[in-house]
Order: sequence, then structure tokens, then C-alpha cells
Amino acid sequence: SDWSSDVCSSDLFPSHDTQTNPNNNTTTTTETNNNTNTTTQTETNNNTNTTTQTETNNDTNVTTQTTVNNDTGVTTDTTTDTNGNVTTEVTTDPNN
Repeated sequence: SDWSSDVCSSDLFPSHDTQTNPNNNTTTTTETNNNTNTTTQTETNNNTNTTTQTETNNDTNVTTQTTVNNDTGVTTDTTTDTNGNVTTEVTTDPNN
């Protein structure tokens, strides 16, 4: 039987979109993965030397955001659950 019609190419590979904003020196990439029903947005800010990644599970509506300051080695993880409860954890890289 021909199973190829059961699989869409959009199911196999995540989609990507990249935006650059020269005004605030940031680059934002958005990736949607149809297999896991998640959206991941990564923003690099060259002015502040930080990288922020936000992942949203569209099934559970849980959002996780990680911000890394590449100068200080401080990482901030923030999770928002389905009820809107926010948990934040801050860690510091001892090698910085």
C-alpha cells in the first residue's frame, strides 16, 4: 500500500522564520515543530550579550523561558504552568 499520503512534509521538518531588527541589534528565530506541537523562539541581543529561548507546548499551554547573560554567566529559567503559576530559578556559571 502507498503510505506516503499519510505523511506530510510539514510533519517531518520543523518550520523556521528568522527576523533581524537592526534598531535594537537583535535576531529572533521562531521554530514550529508539528510532531511535538511546540513553538520555540530564540532571541539573541547583541547589545546586552544575552540569549533568550522561549518554548511553548501548544497542547498543555506550558511555557518555559531561559535567558543566559553571556557576560556574567547568569541563567534565569522561568516556567509558567497551565494555571498561570510562575516558577523562576537563577543559576550562575562558576567559570564566569
